[in-house]
Amino acid sequence: MGIGSFATTTTAYKLLRVVPDERMVGTILIGHSLPVVVQAFIFLVVVQVDPAVLASLIAVSVFGSWMGAGVASKPANFIFGALLMLGIGNYAPSLILFSVLGMDPRAAFPIMMSSGAMMAMVGGLRFMNAGRFDTRAALGLTLGGIPGVLVAGLVVRSLPLSVLRWVVVFVVVYAATTMLRSAFTERRSGALD
Repeated sequence: MGIGSFATTTTAYKLLRVVPDERMVGTILIGHSLPVVVQAFIFLVVVQVDPAVLASLIAVSVFGSWMGAGVASKPANFIFGALLMLGIGNYAPSLILFSVLGMDPRAAFPIMMSSGAMMAMVGGLRFMNAGRFDTRAALGLTLGGIPGVLVAGLVVRSLPLSVLRWVVVFVVVYAATTMLRSAFTERRSGALD
């Protein structure tokens, strides 16, 4: 739906304390890699996008994910790739940016999903090599994610754009609030120690 699974999974993991913070990003990247590949194929078939635009935006986002938190100024997809490796996510910022630039939000989906698939695989390899992930949680994300994206592909095709935009705004605000609250709580408990 353009929300992405990063914000929602991070929020769920934080609330339920399923995965330690230091293993969270790797677990999410590895666990969501295959479902995002399936999702990318769905949207590449359903929505037509200029192949040159698609290829160039995927390339810079993958480079951004490889570089991680490196210095980036242009283009925006490079920054989104770097932010993904920090646990911030790619879909909602991409959807908002493409909408502001005047693109039909539906045309942003193949770009977001393809970029996300490639970034998750590239970034996931680095976390896998470092052993910074939870195997059971990642497997659960993969097994639940594939049927989930198949259902989501059907929902997005029929969802009115105004509803889609408000759902994205709500989830972004909710996830940001949850993550900020968690950061302040950790900082406060660190100051008390």
